[in-house]
Amino acid sequence: MISNDKIIHHAYIYDHSNNRISRKFTKAKTTTINYGNPFKIHKKSYYTTTSRRPTLSKLFA
Repeated sequence: MISNDKIIHHAYIYDHSNNRISRKFTKAKTTTINYGNPFKIHKKSYYTTTSRRPTLSKLFA
């Protein structure tokens, strides 16, 4: 499932073990492409975005 969603708050990019990759983030009001259904890491839901890295799912509108 592929969907276009808008980020409502700044979103950090994580690796698959729930660690931030860097201090860089995706800015709010940016539209991204999400791939697949959300998945969980440590009881938090994440989407795989265009950067192929997990982004916290509650930050999407």
